[in-house]
Amino acid sequence: MGGDFLSKVKLQHYVPRFYLKNFASQNKKNHFINCFDKIEEKQFTSNISNITCEKYFYEKGNIQLLEKELSILERKSSKIIKKIVKTKDLNVLSDSERNLMSEFIINQSNRTREYREEIKDLTNSIKTKVAIHGFHMDPDEARTIVDEIYDENLVINIQKRMLSKESISRLIEPISEMIWILYLNNTEMPFWISDHPVNRFNHSDLSPYGNMGFLSPGINIYYPLAPKVSLCLLDSRVLGTRFSDNTTKPITDIQHIIFQNHLQARFSYKHVLSNSSDFSFLKFMLEDNPKLIKENRRIIS
Repeated sequence: MGGDFLSKVKLQHYVPRFYLKNFASQNKKNHFINCFDKIEEKQFTSNISNITCEKYFYEKGNIQLLEKELSILERKSSKIIKKIVKTKDLNVLSDSERNLMSEFIINQSNRTREYREEIKDLTNSIKTKVAIHGFHMDPDEARTIVDEIYDENLVINIQKRMLSKESISRLIEPISEMIWILYLNNTEMPFWISDHPVNRFNHSDLSPYGNMGFLSPGINIYYPLAPKVSLCLLDSRVLGTRFSDNTTKPITDIQHIIFQNHLQARFSYKHVLSNSSDFSFLKFMLEDNPKLIKENRRIIS
């Protein structure tokens, strides 16, 4: 992402390089980040230019309107994140900066490979249910047909629609009005990030409905900004009496850091990233709970 507006971007990042730099080490003009591939169970170091990106992930051709829109949003948001990390104070944000940060968080959540795979899971689930219930077909046979007729362009177009101003704008105000808390990590374990760095958690059981939407009652949103700084957004409707907005909370309990890092491992598509090369606890997590790997994604029948 980034670069000149007249240039054609081939390798398109779904986690911006400016953000990855906060968790990387610099060697001359290059930045390198420690990576763990949870599917291959392999650890390596990568230049940030070569991670969390794919060739023509959003669009091909010479126009690339979405790529340019994302670049503009990144440039504006990078200044806000830099300000938060430097001051360690959310009170420094103006209302417009808070709204822009809200837009960026929603955008980041909707632009990743993991989000695309979730859309694919949903579309395959719908097609499978239609095949099973509409044609009384064996479930395995139905899934085979779904795989054969699956259209990648359909999923890409749905994702691009979810990245549109129209889709995101309706969420900006509710996200901005949540309770914002800045966690300062005073433990030896850094905050990890991943190829899907904005994650959600909800204590509330909203069955039979889902509870992980941006507007779900009780939703918590976690977004690490640096190894020692993480932004958390809490639903003010549920937690408004327990927390004050724009609070900075030092954390000395490593269990809280483990909790946030577990979310990164759980909801990542493939790669967990860190400024530290010590992934021993991540390996323990994966051994203890192989479901974190999600190599064979689930199709709902």
